[in-house]
Amino acid sequence: MAFFYTSNVFTKWKKERKMRQLADYSESGCRDSFQVLANGIVVYVACLLLVYDCSMQLRQLNFLAQYNCSLYYLVAISAICCSCGDTWASEIGTAIGSETPRLITTFRAVPAGTNGAVSMSGLIGSALGGLFIGTVAFISLGTDFWDYQTGADLILFGTLAGVLGSAVDSVLGAVFQYSGMDQRDMKVTNEPTACSVHISGYPILSNNSVNLLASILTSAVIMPKIALALRLFEA
Repeated sequence: MAFFYTSNVFTKWKKERKMRQLADYSESGCRDSFQVLANGIVVYVACLLLVYDCSMQLRQLNFLAQYNCSLYYLVAISAICCSCGDTWASEIGTAIGSETPRLITTFRAVPAGTNGAVSMSGLIGSALGGLFIGTVAFISLGTDFWDYQTGADLILFGTLAGVLGSAVDSVLGAVFQYSGMDQRDMKVTNEPTACSVHISGYPILSNNSVNLLASILTSAVIMPKIALALRLFEA
């Protein structure tokens, strides 16, 4: 809920500027069922595993004491951090970014709103999104988990998941999503047409497919390895 509410708020923020730049900008900020599924399916599966394998009994957020249960919980949290970090990066970067965005794969200057474009303001937005979810997750765990080490580990984990998840999403978007400049209104479009000039990417995956793939890679592959490498959740 924290992710979807704040994402809707940021989507509507500076809407006049976004409407001038993006052909597919939606002023309502509402997410359709496919967007919700793409951003939430990993969380749902992880929660089902937590129910099935652990009966929702997460007594300790600790790999040494409860490896499987901790892993399922952290997969769910990192998936939300990935989605939140990517959304905040896109919305904040487009809304207030004054620097020229760069394509993450080539560092070539591209228009704001290009799939795979990154900027310093977007990077900060992704870190803030992950930090926000990590903080909300820590608070929502309840007082039994309110100790310094758990809080520090979870907030660091969330921040890294937000940044890396957004980066993974950007790489996938830069390669597998089409971005072009519509010559009729000079807005960035995700659909190749006779009136659009190619900027980057190939029309292979939709935005929802990229979000889903980035969520899976970040939460189920990248972040568990980083958590173990940094020895998080072992105190």
